[in-house]
Amino acid sequence: MRILIIFSRVLVGSLFIVSGLIKANDPLGFGYKLEEYFAESALNLPGLMDYALGLGILACLAEVVLGFAVLFGGRMKLATWALLLLTLFFGWLTAYTATCDPNGTYTVMVDGVEQTRGVTCVTDCGCFGDAMKGSVGRSLTPWESFTKDMVLLVFVLPLFFHRKHIGFNTAADDRVLLPAGLVLVAFFSWVFTWWFPVLFTAAGMLGYLLIKRLLQGSMAEWATAGWIAVFTLAFTWYTVQHLPLRDYRPYAEGNSIPEQQQLGKAPVQQIF
Repeated sequence: MRILIIFSRVLVGSLFIVSGLIKANDPLGFGYKLEEYFAESALNLPGLMDYALGLGILACLAEVVLGFAVLFGGRMKLATWALLLLTLFFGWLTAYTATCDPNGTYTVMVDGVEQTRGVTCVTDCGCFGDAMKGSVGRSLTPWESFTKDMVLLVFVLPLFFHRKHIGFNTAADDRVLLPAGLVLVAFFSWVFTWWFPVLFTAAGMLGYLLIKRLLQGSMAEWATAGWIAVFTLAFTWYTVQHLPLRDYRPYAEGNSIPEQQQLGKAPVQQIF
């Protein structure tokens, strides 16, 4: 069981860190994806449209902070509850995406007249933004995304049920979990052809080790969470104010337009 817990912590923690950073790399793009879900013809939550960017940033922050919390063993009772709820929510969202009927309809009342309209199926869940398209050539299909979430749930559940036995890392824990986590982050970075997550994770770990030398107990745990949150928000603020550090879109700055056209990459359609 101990080996399963260690493996689960490394896998879940590393995946959440990389997933959150990929979204934080392009928070505007993730916000647009949320707007697709909030549309009247999708989840019918138009009241959330104006908050899509803020909710997207909050989701990025939650993923990164929870990923580090799992690796560091910080506030695991709270962290594992949040992990479980977030994984279940993502599972429900990908299930909704996978089972959406593109030929389905819904009715609305417009000026007292009932109208029938077609539903909007979100074909890309946005789990990794444009990163998979720009690195491996395609995004996960809705059913592949759902399967990914269910596999992730398999490794989240042991952490949840053993949360009372997982404490803030000892020095021995750090010697196992931190290098293993960094190696797995490096593997995901290689898959997505973007090495910034390795640097970000290493910096996050160095800050955590420094905090542990200065503080003890719950103060160290909360200070570590604060450090990771501020670090993540600083990166997100930068990408909101500027271009993404790694632009995965076909017509990103520096790409050859003729070459992308020959590859059959459709340009973004601007509708006015």
